[in-house]
Amino acid sequence: MVPAVALSSDGGATFQKYLMPASEGNQFGDTLSATLRGNQLLLVYKVPLFVPGTLAGEVRLVSFDLTTKTFGAPAAVIPSSKEGYEARCPQIASTSAGLLLTYLFPVSMSVNNVFLASNDGTHWTKATTPGNGLFTGLVAVGDAIVYEGALGPPQRTTDLGKTWTPIGPSGRVLTKLMVDGPRLWAISEPGTAFPDSVYSTDDTGATWTSHPVGQPSTVGLQLISARGREVILYWLDGFGVRAAVSNDGGATFTF
Repeated sequence: MVPAVALSSDGGATFQKYLMPASEGNQFGDTLSATLRGNQLLLVYKVPLFVPGTLAGEVRLVSFDLTTKTFGAPAAVIPSSKEGYEARCPQIASTSAGLLLTYLFPVSMSVNNVFLASNDGTHWTKATTPGNGLFTGLVAVGDAIVYEGALGPPQRTTDLGKTWTPIGPSGRVLTKLMVDGPRLWAISEPGTAFPDSVYSTDDTGATWTSHPVGQPSTVGLQLISARGREVILYWLDGFGVRAAVSNDGGATFTF
């Protein structure tokens, strides 16, 4: 099994698949993450290496040119090593400043996040780790990269992980980040004082707009899609799965 890209030019009715040559890709054994940088789609993936007498693996980065529809040569972000073997769930995001990559790495009886930053996709250095728990999401919006952790509010960086700033409306913890152009969407965690709600920001988290769903119970509220003025949600209530659609950018919803 090798990394592949599927492209559609007719709104998803049909897809053309492009496979990385097997001689380049090898077998990958962990999450495949991608980010767009100019006309290049960058994919990061993990490859287990079969080295007699040791545990070894690599985390690799490969580009796919959206113009020529060809793959570049993969490069090792984490060269062949025990760390490369034990790295889990690599995720990558891109801004004009460069690339930020994070992955899980077991340490003793716990699991830590590791962050690596690169200006050119070739040379990587350790970045600082925000203090909001193990990641559940990493997205790029505008000139910022936003990290969603399992504990506390999302954290924003504009300098490839040198510094982090918590973002979100006061008193709310946001999850389930989704990007639509310059807009970042999120769901607020339910609490005793607040029901679930939908929020958006057009300035990478400096200010937020609330989009109340208008239902008394929206347990497990999820964003399905946010594209332009169309926003689609679903959640659970006493009658099962419910859905809501907005055609005015989240100002109102129909059920």
